[in-house]
Amino acid sequence: MKKPLSLLIFLILIFPIISAVEFEIKSNYSQGETLIAKFSANFVDAVTVNNVIFYRGHTRTSIEPHLTKIGEEYYLYAQLSERIDNYSLRLENVKYLQGSSVIDEDVIQNFTITNETADFWVEPGVIVTADNFELQMQNLNEKKITINLKIETETGDAGNYISSTLGEFEEGDEKNFSLITGAIRKIQLKTIGVEEDSLKKIILSTNNTIYEVPLYVIATPVSNKKEKDMRFNFEKFQIKIPTGETFVKILKLQNIGQETLEDITISFSDELIPYLELPVTEIEKLEPDEEIEIGLYFTKSVDEKVIEGQLKAQTESGINAYTGIMIIYLQNYEMSEAEEKESVIKTCSEMGGKICETDEKCSIDLTYAKDGICCEGNCVKQETTSYGWLGWSILIIIVLGIGWFFFKKYRGVKSEAKLPFKSNKSFSNLPEQFPPLPKQIFKKPSPEKIQKDKNLEDDALKKLQEFKRKYGKR
Repeated sequence: MKKPLSLLIFLILIFPIISAVEFEIKSNYSQGETLIAKFSANFVDAVTVNNVIFYRGHTRTSIEPHLTKIGEEYYLYAQLSERIDNYSLRLENVKYLQGSSVIDEDVIQNFTITNETADFWVEPGVIVTADNFELQMQNLNEKKITINLKIETETGDAGNYISSTLGEFEEGDEKNFSLITGAIRKIQLKTIGVEEDSLKKIILSTNNTIYEVPLYVIATPVSNKKEKDMRFNFEKFQIKIPTGETFVKILKLQNIGQETLEDITISFSDELIPYLELPVTEIEKLEPDEEIEIGLYFTKSVDEKVIEGQLKAQTESGINAYTGIMIIYLQNYEMSEAEEKESVIKTCSEMGGKICETDEKCSIDLTYAKDGICCEGNCVKQETTSYGWLGWSILIIIVLGIGWFFFKKYRGVKSEAKLPFKSNKSFSNLPEQFPPLPKQIFKKPSPEKIQKDKNLEDDALKKLQEFKRKYGKR
């Protein structure tokens, strides 16, 4: 009976010491693996990276630690070596509270690097961001690997993410990408719709290696949004197209501001002119938080080549959005399953639709097909309003106006001068015979005036001809 009682007393005494510093760290790591750990305690002074030391056996090593504090938790990561041995992670020269006592002792956590090799390492091992962030990975395997990526929320608000490599995806969606042996890959991501500070984890995994990278997103208040702003769902992207084939890719333009955007023009740089067509180049209106799809139609190339350019969206008020485009034409290239999902590879007829005429409107929302904008509903003839009567009315008014102008201008030239009559009393004392009348009683217009009048006539006739071309019957 004494032995169990003694053990119980020992556990009661030792428990505060054990629980004073909480540490989450694995006991075994593979060669080249990224160590990710977490610890917390009621430290008297803040722990810095200078307090974190790695040892191999009893010898200090060159493993470099990275330390970040989120809330009351400390997150630590480091790239481990490929040397098999016993190691320890130590918090040196730290003080922490245990109840009402101050403990001044090093905290030691032991681990081992085994004879196995990790499939890949990741950098960084902890992320704090308000918007954009980046992940970098290297394949340590002797063959190509496929890395799966998924983001989950621990606390706070779920959101969406945009990547120039992976596209747009929601939390819980699994994305994957491949790395050949020795290759290093950088992936840029951007958070969307996180309205409160949130702790998440980025799960990166292969068959043999898995990481849970802490991601802390600092929410951007809605009041910090710009009044007018927009963006594409890719900051830049590249596509690979087999030579001799056309290709269609769908982009999204998003209104991320607080006000409605109007009269948006879509254009692209001169380098892309022979290789890119845009069925839609004008967007009348885009409401806040609304997004619209834009189809990019890439033409054929018989030669292998690489073309780089830029797509631009611009409003009349000067709000701009850009995305970089790299087109790579390759002979005998076969698209991956992921590339086929992101592209439009069916024609309109294969989708069971048809392309409406210019005077027709689709009964449902249009979709993009390989050969144009496709209507999967019915193409309905649109009634057009005739304004021919208005054109002819304006033509008649102009003709009458020109006629009145010439009548007023030249009617005095054709009238004859009135002479005094003999019976007029006011002329009773004048001689009966009048001197002969001059041959011309009006002064001849000057050459300058004649030319000016001719110019006016010519100008009026030109306007009449222009009007006839514009409003006359065709």
